[in-house]
Amino acid sequence: MYKANEQVAQSGLYRCTTCGITIPMNAGESLSRCPTGCADAIWTFFDEKWHAPAGETREVLEPFPGLDLTGDPQQMPAGARLTDVQPGDPHEAPSLAAFRYDGRVYFASARELFQKTKAAAS
Repeated sequence: MYKANEQVAQSGLYRCTTCGITIPMNAGESLSRCPTGCADAIWTFFDEKWHAPAGETREVLEPFPGLDLTGDPQQMPAGARLTDVQPGDPHEAPSLAAFRYDGRVYFASARELFQKTKAAAS
């Protein structure tokens, strides 16, 4: 189990034990505080024994904002390729999706992400 600002030991998906959002991380990256606002979020490694789905790659059709792990906003430009897309729980409000763009992890509204992107061709 990890707290915000701790470095992760291995690459893979990490899940907030409070709200269930998952984020893709590389070994050595530091976890953020939970983007859904969970107080004192605890992150757990979400490994293959839980049958984590492979992250999808999507292409941005229309620009939309995303937040990086520090909470800084950045516009996702049209034509950008988003990798490791992990949709949030549709039953949670707000539903956030996590993804990588240009090697960094971002969060955005799951609804907006799926409305303004399309599945990328392999």
